[in-house]
This record gives sequence, structure tokens and C-alpha cells, in this order.
Amino acid sequence: IIARVLFFIILYFIVTSSPIQKILPFKSFFDFLLTFAKRWDGNSYTFIADHGYVLTGPEGTFIVFPPLYPLLIKCLSIFGISSVVSGIIVSNSFYFLGMIALYKLFRLDYTEKFSLTAIILISIFPTTFFFSVAYPESLFVNLFAVSFYLYRKNHFLLAGLTGGLAAI
Repeated sequence: IIARVLFFIILYFIVTSSPIQKILPFKSFFDFLLTFAKRWDGNSYTFIADHGYVLTGPEGTFIVFPPLYPLLIKCLSIFGISSVVSGIIVSNSFYFLGMIALYKLFRLDYTEKFSLTAIILISIFPTTFFFSVAYPESLFVNLFAVSFYLYRKNHFLLAGLTGGLAAI
């Protein structure tokens, strides 16, 4: 959690002190977060959460995006939360749960020190910002870690179901 918060604060200060601030002026940290979280595919996932799949126009190409992540965003959006903020909440929640599942999976074969070090290194790796914005990567990491953990604990049906959810 600390790595996620520090990452966004550091990125905010880098962006606001660079020449890009003149092109994309941010009114606040929250404005920066909403802009940053809805980049690239995040825009597509939040559109699907808001409008569903459409078959016409440029948004018709969003049909290639799997439905589970936009569905989870939509579930939070029902409570009046914007789809971008919902995406951030869903992603960070599943990232946190995924790291717990990955830690437990590592603990089946490795020491506590190794397992904790692996989770810390994953959390501070620069491209893990994809786990904190409106992208489904954190959901996938969580589901595959849980699936492998359940498999290792001989819960084959639940492992298969969880792995199936990871596919969608």
C-alpha cells in the first residue's frame, strides 16, 4: 500500500514540475490521478463499464476486452462512484489481495524472508503502476495466484473455477 501511494505522489511531483504541466495542467492531485488512471486501455474498460459493449463507431472495437473487469467496475459505479475511481479501487484492492495470495503461494515452498522479499520487489518495480490504474492486470494476478494456491492445496474444482475467471 505504501509503495502504491508513494508511486503516485512521486509521479505527481515529477509531472507537475516538468514542462508537460503547461500542456496538461492538473488542478489537484485527484485530477492528476483521474487523468493518469484513464489512459490507454483504461479508457476502454471504463467505457465498457459505463455503456456496455457497443457494435458501432470507434467503440465497437472494444469488443475484444474481456467482461469481468468492467463488470466489477460497474458494481462499484452503482453506488455513485465514477467508473475511473471504481477502476482504481478495484485494481488496488485486487492487487493487495493478489500480493497476499502470491505470498501464501510462495510460503508453500520458500521461507518467509524470501516470500516477503519477492512481494516487496514486485511492489516497487516501476511498471507495476498498471496494477493501480483502471487496468485488469491486478485482477488477473490475483486470480492466477489464488488458482495456483488452491491447486497446491488440492482444491482442484475451486482452482479450475478461479483459473476460468482469470480467463474472463
